[in-house]
Amino acid sequence: MSMTGKISGEAHDEFDFVPRRGEISDSSVSRFEFVAECDLPTERGNFRLRGYRFSGSKVVMRNGERVLEPIDEEPVVLYKGSLAGKQNVMVRVHDQCFTSEVMGSRRCDCKEQLELAMDMVLENEGAIIYLPQEGRGIGLSNKIAAYQLQDSGFDTVDANRLLGFGDDERTYSCVPLILQDMGIRSIELVTNNPLKESLLTDLGVKITRRRSCLVRANPFNSGYLRAKAQRMAHRDLLLDPIEPPRAKSDLASADGRAGRAVPRATGGGVGRASGPLNSSRGPARAAAVSLHLRPEPGNRTSTGGGKVGGGGGALP
Repeated sequence: MSMTGKISGEAHDEFDFVPRRGEISDSSVSRFEFVAECDLPTERGNFRLRGYRFSGSKVVMRNGERVLEPIDEEPVVLYKGSLAGKQNVMVRVHDQCFTSEVMGSRRCDCKEQLELAMDMVLENEGAIIYLPQEGRGIGLSNKIAAYQLQDSGFDTVDANRLLGFGDDERTYSCVPLILQDMGIRSIELVTNNPLKESLLTDLGVKITRRRSCLVRANPFNSGYLRAKAQRMAHRDLLLDPIEPPRAKSDLASADGRAGRAVPRATGGGVGRASGPLNSSRGPARAAAVSLHLRPEPGNRTSTGGGKVGGGGGALP
């Protein structure tokens, strides 16, 4: 496992980050390596882009049990400036969102957060660690299945639970390794998510300040952002009072929703739904809609804020 690397031709030693197992994010690392670096001119400005390979495993909830699932991903870092050896470097840890960042979906605020972070890096220097963890770690097809449930009136948290997934199945095990490889001693974390801040702290990342990522809601994602604020304790969200247009499927009664076909998911446990779903990170427990899921081996699952305890998962 590579623990050192080169930035702009300079080699450097190990620094302050000591990856360690946390109570919330159990994981292991089997491979971590720096691959290559290049210039990346974009419409927003010019950056440097670094590529990595990371393999390991993470603990997720399946049918009420903690199980180990593999990780095999290629995180990248978009950065500007000479960051080696510096403290208080502005860093955004951003998770992939194909639907918004590529297809232009307005159901979430991920694309806008990424673009804001890019502008902040260009203005202040810093880095964006971009992780391929679509749909809070459940994958693109399962995310679409969750969207189908949201079209029927469930919020983003309950949709995940209905599919048998945890509220948040992401892991940030590679982040301290990347920061160490780049020689970054401490960071100012750009996030509205207290759980992400806590997970990174548990992994040994030294966070000296939290910076808000202020993105205003649109008529299609207001409900999603309210769920992040009310159920996930996300901070500093600019909620739009306008509700999203209601689709025909949203007009169904609760009984009508229960009778609708439920999408199939791969890799999750069997979830059931009715009434409030109270499990913080595991599958739903109540009775009503039974999901028949097809297992797929290998499917993976502050302004200075202090540590936040475990409990409800986080959203991007």
